[in-house]
Amino acid sequence: MRFFTNLFRTFKNTVNRLLETLEDPRSLMESSYQQQVETLHNARRHLKEVDASCERLQAQAAHLRYEASEMENRARQYLVQNKEKLALTLLQQKQETQLQLSKLEESIAALQHNRQELVKGISKLAADLENFRTQQKMFRLNRPTAIERREIKRLISAIMPGINEIHLAVEQIQAQTAGIKQPGVAGNTINIHDRDDEIERELQKVVADKQARRELAALKRELERPGNTQC
Repeated sequence: MRFFTNLFRTFKNTVNRLLETLEDPRSLMESSYQQQVETLHNARRHLKEVDASCERLQAQAAHLRYEASEMENRARQYLVQNKEKLALTLLQQKQETQLQLSKLEESIAALQHNRQELVKGISKLAADLENFRTQQKMFRLNRPTAIERREIKRLISAIMPGINEIHLAVEQIQAQTAGIKQPGVAGNTINIHDRDDEIERELQKVVADKQARRELAALKRELERPGNTQC
């Protein structure tokens, strides 16, 4: 991804410098075209990486949902065995897992949105590239007129919005994925980089504990209902 950012900056600096001089229009246009091709190639490669990341995150989210469901089932079993403390511990763990899941789902949604922006940028650049190649054939003079110079500048400058869209989408994806960590080797939990301060995290624990106790009470009422075969 860093390579893509460096490529964008190099391309932008090169275009800006050559647009000021425009000493060799044919060389300028060919250089611009080749850099567009390279940018488009890297953008498509980056899109494949984003798709792979989305698939991994979706798999992690599915695993968290399964873990949360299993924790609830085990808590129910502990209640049947009159092991209320163990049941509460599992329900607390379930709440923590659901919090991780919620954050992960938010990250997936943001990543998918940025992916759509990247796709738009790629589509625009591909269309600009085709138009650029078509227009390029019209300029074959070694010494272009002033009008032709202005047209060349306009044509080269017209490709920048597509490049900018791709660069912005890539930057947003980089920022998004930087806050997502892979599961640890020793466990099945997923650690999401938390930018909240310590006080906010403690508040989240308090809320999770209250929710776990409410869920425990609800399970106890459910098991105490007449006709419940698990009692």
